[in-house]
Amino acid sequence: MFPDKMRTNERKFVLERVEGDKVRRNDGTVDNTLFTGDNNLIAVFDPETNMWGLRYEKGTLPGAFKDQRFTQFAKLVAYVKNYYAKRGIEVKEIVD
Repeated sequence: MFPDKMRTNERKFVLERVEGDKVRRNDGTVDNTLFTGDNNLIAVFDPETNMWGLRYEKGTLPGAFKDQRFTQFAKLVAYVKNYYAKRGIEVKEIVD
């Protein structure tokens, strides 16, 4: 494996609303603390399975994220960006 590429087993997604766009929701709920930094979406790598998954620091994940596992971090990022883009939210940065 490439230890210099794999810095941590957890990566935090920093989210923000798309300017001029309303936040769209499927079930009527978007956790506004995701924009303030009080809650964060975290990608977690499981070294036993070599798979990436998602969790919130606080609360329950949306159904689209539950039980989702990815073999590549880039695919997880694409999935998250696509999910939030449909809701007027963008991934501002990913913090190691």
